[in-house]
Amino acid sequence: MRHVCALALALCARLAVAWSPEGHAIIAGAAYDLNPYAGRWWGAVLAAHPAAAGWDQAFARQGIDGPVERHRLRRAAIWPDQVRSDPRHDHPSWHYTNFPLVPPDFPLRPSDTPHNDLIEALSHAEAGVAGAKVGTVDGAIWLAWLLHLIGDAHQPLHCVDWKGPGFINGDRGGNRLYVRPHQTGRPVNLHAYWDRLISEPLGLTASSAPIGPGQVAPRVWCLEGRAHAIESVYERGALVTTGRAKASSSRRIQALGQVYQDRANRLAQRRARQASERTAAVLERLYRLLHRSVPGQQPDAQTEPARP
Repeated sequence: MRHVCALALALCARLAVAWSPEGHAIIAGAAYDLNPYAGRWWGAVLAAHPAAAGWDQAFARQGIDGPVERHRLRRAAIWPDQVRSDPRHDHPSWHYTNFPLVPPDFPLRPSDTPHNDLIEALSHAEAGVAGAKVGTVDGAIWLAWLLHLIGDAHQPLHCVDWKGPGFINGDRGGNRLYVRPHQTGRPVNLHAYWDRLISEPLGLTASSAPIGPGQVAPRVWCLEGRAHAIESVYERGALVTTGRAKASSSRRIQALGQVYQDRANRLAQRRARQASERTAAVLERLYRLLHRSVPGQQPDAQTEPARP
């Protein structure tokens, strides 16, 4: 029984989401705002998603501002976290990869999860969107995964596993390391703290950034997250000395300083903007790829909004 309980705890340790639901929605909504022309088309594709009827009902009932297609992108980006208990759709290992962080020199080592992880899943999702017939359930499901996983790849703690003092077997992406965000209040695990940092619109528009070729580079995105985790999340190990592996030891957990919190907020916003820009670029490229493959479905340059 002891071994069963230990296994259950290990499996549950990675159930924290990457960014809050609102964070994922903000990233997808901003991707639409950067490229409304392609965004409207992809929003229409999502009408085939098995959850789309519920999304549309909420859109009408709540009187949400903006096009329904934008609303669908926002909801689709959240969906993979909402089906974690559904064996038909759940893929727990797709949400993260584990580049080990071993102080003090932090040598770059292969991920502890080299297969069926976030890096592979992003490639599968892009191929799934490109290979599915437009308007099918499969294509809409792959699109939801693509939207979600690009967001995941830009949360630093979905890319690493701290394996320094106190966590020789790893902290599971900050899920085992507890910090206190404020002097008063209960501690939270480090992963959950970073998940909640995106809560406000990013203010991106079609003139905010050029839409590039959108080449999917999940390994590069995750290695960026690894570098941010070393310097800004764990502070090269300094944060681990003030946190604790158990919430029950909360009296000894120091509150995060204002300098740390300000830096964390700036980094989270920057990563969210990068995720939105890269999502928009990927959707643009796939949009043009699929239109080239269907006779008579070339993008109409006359109606496409100008971009820098």
